[in-house]
Amino acid sequence: FTVDGPNISTRGERRILSLAAPLRVNGQSCNCLVEGTQTRGISNNKPLSLTVREWFCHDLPGERLRTLTSMTAGAMSVESDITVLDFHVSRLEGTVHAFPTSRPVAE
Repeated sequence: FTVDGPNISTRGERRILSLAAPLRVNGQSCNCLVEGTQTRGISNNKPLSLTVREWFCHDLPGERLRTLTSMTAGAMSVESDITVLDFHVSRLEGTVHAFPTSRPVAE
């Protein structure tokens, strides 16, 4: 991907780094899809570098279990590690269907 505009010119790419990377969250092991994004360029006449790695898991749909970010812009440098410490997923007993099934109503 590219971002070009007044005072900014960057190029980047987003890739799947792993389809099944193990990550432990409060004692439970989760197989995660890991995506990585790298961006390089110039912003406000300063060199810009941004690297992000994100861990996603089917056990926690729509959320990231972990996000590692490293960014430099000129002389400034920022790093962060945001990690889920615990989560609970309620599961229905028996078979779970992706779509509700219709059942005949007894008369």
